Amino acid sequence: MKNVIGNPARGENFYLRPDEIRKIKLRLESGAHLQVTAPRRVGKTSILMYFFDNQMPGYHFVYSDTEGINNHNDYFRKIYEEILRSDCVTQ
Repeated sequence: MKNVIGNPARGENFYLRPDEIRKIKLRLESGAHLQVTAPRRVGKTSILMYFFDNQMPGYHFVYSDTEGINNHNDYFRKIYEEILRSDCVTQ
């Protein structure tokens, strides 16, 4: 495992956190909303990318970087476009 700085840690560089992964799965499976909050640089994006890379049956995960967006219209447009481009939507 390599300490990754800058980009999300993925694959063999991801430090598996079974307790957090289990809690997130339970929340998703219960149909609840989920908000992931923590201080900067502790691995929020990495743990969410784990789900993107390890799809759960019956779920579709779409990654969209919305950090630079500063108004709600652009935010929802970006999310909508990413969903349409994803593998979960057949055209």
